[in-house]
Amino acid sequence: MSLKFTPFILLCSFVFILASCGKEKSVDTLGVTPGGTNGNGNDGGSSNGSEIGTWKFIDLKAKNTSIIEMSGLGMSSKTETLNDYTTENNAGTCEFDGSTMTGTGLEFTVNTMTKTYIYNGGALEDSIELPMNYIAPPTNSSSTYKKFGTDSIYVNGGTLQTPNGTQQSNGTGFKLRWYGDKMTLTGRFSQSSSQLIQGVMQRTSYSLYLVYTFQKQ
Repeated sequence: MSLKFTPFILLCSFVFILASCGKEKSVDTLGVTPGGTNGNGNDGGSSNGSEIGTWKFIDLKAKNTSIIEMSGLGMSSKTETLNDYTTENNAGTCEFDGSTMTGTGLEFTVNTMTKTYIYNGGALEDSIELPMNYIAPPTNSSSTYKKFGTDSIYVNGGTLQTPNGTQQSNGTGFKLRWYGDKMTLTGRFSQSSSQLIQGVMQRTSYSLYLVYTFQKQ
């Protein structure tokens, strides 16, 4: 069996889909430079700056992994799905005023390949590559947020725009970093769930890390 996830995170009308049934959910942050390299504290960025102002949306870089594991009745299988992409055709702005972030005309496209690996009894049985294409149309929206320290914000729940319709999201935390006139918001998210289906235990887990890059206007 295989499962395809198409995650897009909506931050002031950016788009995302998270895996469902998140009985276990955690949110923390992961430092990443605008180019997507893991930050180590010496990458030239600053953790002390101001988000207040109007910022042009440059792009969103995302990597995610979803895993479905099934065990029981003498069987063991796993399906692992991977995505790694940078958005294209980016446009729009986001304004931060210290308590509210307002997106205007935000849009982007995603054109990438989804890789799925299927294991049975711990051995790789098959692999599949499928195209993943998505167009996020121009959108206006706003959400409140709270800043903690000099480099962290917590964004309250907002609207999710997905290929399956519009939904409401829970709040999420992000790490801020500044590179001259650019600012990044970086987040790492994970959730998992387990359920017993006709004597077979199914565990679904999902992890995502992403970097939004903006340029000061």
